[in-house]
Amino acid sequence: MKGIEIMTTLKSKFIAASVVLGALAAPLAASADPYYNHHSVNGRWNHQQYRIDNGIRSGELSPWETARIERREAELRRQEAIDRARHGGHLTYAERRRLEREENNLSHYIYREKHDHDRF
Repeated sequence: MKGIEIMTTLKSKFIAASVVLGALAAPLAASADPYYNHHSVNGRWNHQQYRIDNGIRSGELSPWETARIERREAELRRQEAIDRARHGGHLTYAERRRLEREENNLSHYIYREKHDHDRF
């Protein structure tokens, strides 16, 4: 009887440990996904970087196109930093809307550059 109880206890502990490890591993797997949480500022930036890197690897973006995209992105980040500095690290509603509109424009620009068939 004692052997069966030990086996049942070990099985229970193994199952519990597996569940805990699985629960801990799920957020890590989600954060590795380039599409995960791309609605946040940093998530969106990471997603666009992923798209740019993918375009470089596939040859859809030439070095000149990449440089233009990176300059536009740097200007956007610089403007965001200036806006945040004006308001103690926060963005006003109007600033957030303007930045989102500029990010949308940049996203469309990346798409157009990747699909314009200018191969390097």
